[in-house]
Amino acid sequence: MTREEYRQAIDHVIYLCGCAVNNTVPDKNIIDIINLENLLKAAKRHTLTAAVAYALEKAGIKDHEFEQEKAKAVRKVTVMEIDKELLFQRMEEEGIWYMPLKSTVIKDLYPSIGMRQMSDFDILFDKNYRSETRTILEELGFSCEEF
Repeated sequence: MTREEYRQAIDHVIYLCGCAVNNTVPDKNIIDIINLENLLKAAKRHTLTAAVAYALEKAGIKDHEFEQEKAKAVRKVTVMEIDKELLFQRMEEEGIWYMPLKSTVIKDLYPSIGMRQMSDFDILFDKNYRSETRTILEELGFSCEEF
């Protein structure tokens, strides 16, 4: 893909993300000029495939690759939500103060599950309970690379 093709694909990613978040149907004139292969590459590079997939769906575009990306994002968010709830439940049982941060909170502001693709969840917790928190995380199947 040339630099100009990439720029156009990014413009389309941004436009389609706006449509997805605002729950609007994309303009047919724009949909007609989209190169789906380039769109997928650009959306993947910026972890926006699920949002783009929602917009394409709204426009009546069925694309296997985008449908798979959306399904993966929904599965990932679902699994992460279960892990997060188990972690928070254990921290509460141990009396450890914590606060969810960033995407852990804002993902719920998006109109559809998985639209805000995530790879982790951030939490702030009482530093006096570092060892206890590490133990809880390891008991839940997480690994520690640096402590």
